[in-house]
Amino acid sequence: MISVVLIEDIRDIRIPLAEYLSEQLELRLIVSSESIEDYYAMHSQDNLPDVILLDIGLPGISGLVAIEMLKKRMPNTEIIMLTIHEDADRIFKALQAGASGYLIKNAPLAKIKEAIINVVDGGAPMTPAIARKVIKFFGRKKKIQKKILLQKKNN
Repeated sequence: MISVVLIEDIRDIRIPLAEYLSEQLELRLIVSSESIEDYYAMHSQDNLPDVILLDIGLPGISGLVAIEMLKKRMPNTEIIMLTIHEDADRIFKALQAGASGYLIKNAPLAKIKEAIINVVDGGAPMTPAIARKVIKFFGRKKKIQKKILLQKKNN
């Protein structure tokens, strides 16, 4: 059974998602919290989650800042960002900080469950729009590197 923590400040998202996760036989929701600070007040070092679903725009400590803090305390815990933010800057900051996946909040509940299982199995779940942005970013980076190599060769 995969243990899960949900950190989401919007009540209308947190409660239905927590209820859904609690009903899944493969998952065990151990904490549902509205902020990093609340999570730290509730969590026990003896009961570390396998996966944390983490929002970026949290009150107090932001999800982006929290990733490194959480990974230091729980290096074996996978973090999946669950957010409304689709801009490349936040995506890459989250992945560079240690997030293993990045989902948009409008993802179907079944896809969120699938992502949790996937990340525990070694995957890097992303909604299709996010995956496309990652691919485009690396495609552009590769073109820039080729231009630089060509310029060096011609000089």
